[in-house]
Amino acid sequence: MTPATAQPHGRPSPPDGGATLVCAGITVAVDDGVILRDLDLTVPAGRLTVIVGPSGAGKSTLLRAIAGLHRPLTGAVRLGERDITATPTHRRRLAAVFQEPRLFGHMNVGDNVAFPLRMAGVPRARRRRTAAELLDEVGLAGTAGRDRMQPRRTTRRSDHK
Repeated sequence: MTPATAQPHGRPSPPDGGATLVCAGITVAVDDGVILRDLDLTVPAGRLTVIVGPSGAGKSTLLRAIAGLHRPLTGAVRLGERDITATPTHRRRLAAVFQEPRLFGHMNVGDNVAFPLRMAGVPRARRRRTAAELLDEVGLAGTAGRDRMQPRRTTRRSDHK
């Protein structure tokens, strides 16, 4: 039985029609140290793949190489038939979500949320509407125009004396 490739209702299709992702013989160095050496990975379209390993094994480095944040010294990253190894990050139509927040400091909250839609060529009005809906969905309604996320002020009991 093959895995289902249908997308949930209302969600966009994967980039490039759900193309297979292939890392072929990639070697990545960071700060003059080789982190990944001659790595091969194939992720078939429509499949969920989990990368596990101890701290320092190169999991994040691999994801950064796929996203275009690290350029491999050798090998290729392909999405379907397309070699994206030299494609700039913002043109890859891929995204990576890391543990640390990586927001564009020159954009407000709504523009950060809408950035992937902008890269996909979605019209401005639709981007803004979708960003507002997504922010509302996660309990952050009304924050789209903020320059950056401000921590919520919590009221302590001592404040009520």
